[in-house]
Amino acid sequence: SLLGLMLGYVRRGAVRGALSTVRVANIGSPARPPPLVQPAPAVQGRRIDLRGLSTGNRPSKASKESWSFAAEIVGNASLAGKGIRITAGEVLKVIDLAASYAACVHAGHPTCTTLAFDHVELLVPILHGDLLHLDSRVANVGNTSIVVQVVGRKWDLLTRQWIYTLEAFVTFVALGPDKRPTIVPTLETGSEEEEELRAFLQARSLLNEQYEAEQIAMQQPGALDKFTPDAVNKGHNEYVRMKDTTLMLRKNFLPRALNHLGTVFGGDLLEWMDSAAVACASHFTRNPHMITIAMDRVFFHKPIRPTDV
Repeated sequence: SLLGLMLGYVRRGAVRGALSTVRVANIGSPARPPPLVQPAPAVQGRRIDLRGLSTGNRPSKASKESWSFAAEIVGNASLAGKGIRITAGEVLKVIDLAASYAACVHAGHPTCTTLAFDHVELLVPILHGDLLHLDSRVANVGNTSIVVQVVGRKWDLLTRQWIYTLEAFVTFVALGPDKRPTIVPTLETGSEEEEELRAFLQARSLLNEQYEAEQIAMQQPGALDKFTPDAVNKGHNEYVRMKDTTLMLRKNFLPRALNHLGTVFGGDLLEWMDSAAVACASHFTRNPHMITIAMDRVFFHKPIRPTDV
């Protein structure tokens, strides 16, 4: 028989979605997300310039109203107990699902598409068969965008404790009935920690703008002439040209990878991108044991459909 492990979400003590609970003993719940970093100075956040915004009143919601959690036994059950890591792409898919729920709760409707993954850190190896618990909450909003913080912990069998495992920030865009970006409620912060987190994200948004401008400038002719090889690349016995590390891949997405808008889920795209990046690193190093530990920013400029190449 096939045992279906269903992803459950709980908010305010009420069951939302399908919640599957198997209990041997009361192992408790993970602590609430810890403070992230020292507070950054508040700056004006970036606004996504999208046309055709739906109009209407703009209510406000508290960050705690969007809080939810997802708990799932991740990976392949046949590989559980063998100490084998799951790929970062599989983890990113779970993060995307957990974050999208919090975004939809804040928006008040189920149509929120993934815009960007920012500041993803995988701090502890996640193995097949691990119990992964993800806390999600809205941490910042724009006119039509919603930034969700996801903090993950896994249950350690040896210590019988929750281990702080990962952290990610995912940005979504809320779409109205006309499939155009729609105004989202403003965010109320109820604690100093929530205010510091929002200030941190606003400051990071400004840094992302600067980074994108630098990337555009680097693509101009002659922009790299002033740079010289760094000391790390000196004295090696073997050199590989950058173009020789290029991989050409083509993937067909099945209908189960599509959302109700007919576009590919962000989590499925990230899983594919992660597998390509790991393969590229393995070919470069001649090492089949490469793993992903972090990524800085992935921005989806346009929706991806299964017919796109």
